[in-house]
Amino acid sequence: MIFFLFIFIIAAILLVKSASWVINGLRRIAHILGWSEFIVAFFLMALATSLPELFVGVAAAFHKNPALSFGNVLGANVINLTLGIGIAALVGCGIKLKKSAAKKEALFTVLFAALPVLMILDNSLSRLDGVILLCALSVYLSFLFKQRKRQKEPFEPEEKITEPKAVLKDFFILFLGLALLVGSAELAVWSASSFGEEIGAPAIVIGVLMVALGTTLPETAFSIRASLKKHQDMALGNLMGSVVINSSLVLGVVSIISPLKINYFPPYFIATFWIIMTSILFLLFSKSHNKITRKEAVFLLFVYLCFIIAQIISS
Repeated sequence: MIFFLFIFIIAAILLVKSASWVINGLRRIAHILGWSEFIVAFFLMALATSLPELFVGVAAAFHKNPALSFGNVLGANVINLTLGIGIAALVGCGIKLKKSAAKKEALFTVLFAALPVLMILDNSLSRLDGVILLCALSVYLSFLFKQRKRQKEPFEPEEKITEPKAVLKDFFILFLGLALLVGSAELAVWSASSFGEEIGAPAIVIGVLMVALGTTLPETAFSIRASLKKHQDMALGNLMGSVVINSSLVLGVVSIISPLKINYFPPYFIATFWIIMTSILFLLFSKSHNKITRKEAVFLLFVYLCFIIAQIISS
């Protein structure tokens, strides 16, 4: 038990360090590509940090257990919208939504979070539903990049370097950081799951408290580091993008491989209720005062605590 706990702590440290490398790489590449840091974080970083959810989902689908992936995605989305944003806002003294585009992304994030929840009301997540989710993501990404073309102020790093060797170095650091980020996340999930089994925790508790938390560690670590470095657009964009990708790409691929059939709906009710409630809270907070304040961040952390307690009681 102590061994697994030690491995989990090491994995968490690696997550924070690798997140720092990725931030530095993204800052430079954002300038090279002429993208804003919000778009880079929303698309590239969100996709990279959602790889653990995708890997878990594909593995679960091939083992004919898509419900595991569905639960993991719902739990991960709740964590991103409460714990992730809450901590990032606390360490960064709030998170401002600087551009009107970011406010629109908040609305789309909530819609994507709710979409798979609405789809399972017929007690299934079919292959057709999966195709719809992937099509929705394609349309949204097209809209996102059109928005990028209209942006007049791309992110400017402190130091501009355009030499080929320096550019290659930036990309190398970025991909090395991403590899370490995903690898350390997988190590954290394995050690947390093993720790839960050692102490005899029920499977549902392991999934909610450890697996979902473990797969969202890259997003949380990246956003905390970005917020500390005063790159709040990157912090918020990463978390919002992760929710979109989890809800569309991950569940879309999983349902196409192995459609989800729900024979007994009540276990899904609590998770779906909380994802809808946290989505509404996030949308309201993002619209108030054009920022998520530290008081609102504390409330989001409290909501996450209530979510955990509700899951434990229901199990």
